[in-house]
Amino acid sequence: MPPKITITPDDPELRAMLEKMVADAGGLEAFWKQASERRELSSRMARKSASLRELYPDQFVAMTVTDELIVSDTLDELLSSLREKGIPRSKYVIEFLDVEWGPMVV
Repeated sequence: MPPKITITPDDPELRAMLEKMVADAGGLEAFWKQASERRELSSRMARKSASLRELYPDQFVAMTVTDELIVSDTLDELLSSLREKGIPRSKYVIEFLDVEWGPMVV
């Protein structure tokens, strides 16, 4: 039986999108596992951002689940490199290491 997804208010397009994401992940349990892995990977990237920004200023950097770094001048080049390496989208995060980055005061 497919997982039950509750959306309020009901939106058929959103429901279909979520059901496809869950199915593509291999089921609800696999979907939650991948989500947890991505949160951890994003946290690791955030912790290393300052030092990476010094090493790779104004570059696009992908960090994989194995902590491999792929660096490129453009997002298109980076995505192309990731595809060539056969790294699935669920196994990396990307950040642009802007040298003018700073805390935002709102």
